[in-house]
Amino acid sequence: MAEIRTFGENYEAWFLSQGIVGFVNAGGAAFLVAPMIIEQGGTPADAGMIVGLLPFVALLSPIFGNFADRFRIHREMVLAGLVALVLASITMSFAEQELTYIVGALLFGTGGGLIIVANLGMLAGSGLDDDVMATRMGLLQMSLPFGQFTALGIMAALLAAGVELQTLFLLHAAVAALGFVVMWPL
Repeated sequence: MAEIRTFGENYEAWFLSQGIVGFVNAGGAAFLVAPMIIEQGGTPADAGMIVGLLPFVALLSPIFGNFADRFRIHREMVLAGLVALVLASITMSFAEQELTYIVGALLFGTGGGLIIVANLGMLAGSGLDDDVMATRMGLLQMSLPFGQFTALGIMAALLAAGVELQTLFLLHAAVAALGFVVMWPL
């Protein structure tokens, strides 16, 4: 019979990077980009196009994963993904033109794609037995929607309090930068 392990024994600190993707991309950018574009005079179609681009580069994840596996640079890819999320958030904070929105959206997709595929690769290649692997994979995958849920609640509360959209993107940049600092020594 498999040994029962607690949440704390199975959740690893680097799983937080998956939560940051949920916070910054799924809960932040996906929620904030459309109102910001419309607030600045864009149409709902403009907003929809940019929101649709948010995960676009993540479609290259199989290429990212192959590259990470070949050169064994999973950790570096997570760190690069966090940097991309910082740059995406800052870009969106100062965006006023469609091209800047497109660049920001593509950076969000790149950051999220790098982090998610690198995390899955690190876990899959860890050599854990099936029971532990299943538990950890579940916890890793749970981190993303938890980050999304947290961001949506915080962003809604801050918007209701009158915080500007651009400031909220800078908050996302700070979360991703903090993630970089936490992940660096791991």
